[in-house]
Amino acid sequence: MTDYEFKTQMQRLSDAFPSHYSSQQRTKLIFERVKDLDLGWFRKLVDRIILTNDPRFNFDEASRGERLARKQINLTTDLIRASEAISEQITDQGFANALAEFGTNSLLDAVFKKRGNTDAAK
Repeated sequence: MTDYEFKTQMQRLSDAFPSHYSSQQRTKLIFERVKDLDLGWFRKLVDRIILTNDPRFNFDEASRGERLARKQINLTTDLIRASEAISEQITDQGFANALAEFGTNSLLDAVFKKRGNTDAAK
């Protein structure tokens, strides 16, 4: 999300709730929490805040939930790609050898090791 896109959405919030979202300090704090997320997600979040007519919103919780969801989607995508690549390219013995190179006995453990997250598979 660009600075311009963020400011456009913040202006919508400020127009709807001037006493709550007009502060530069609040804008900076919100930007720090959502700057790495995409515009579509932030736009939907702003729509929701405006439609519910409730300016009190926990941006920390919302952005944390979005990051967790994206992490799960990325992990699932990696698992599917790894599974498809392995099933198309190697035999059972080749698969066992590939897992041995990672020092694991399962595809899931190998993906987690590749991603640098050895605790997540346990």
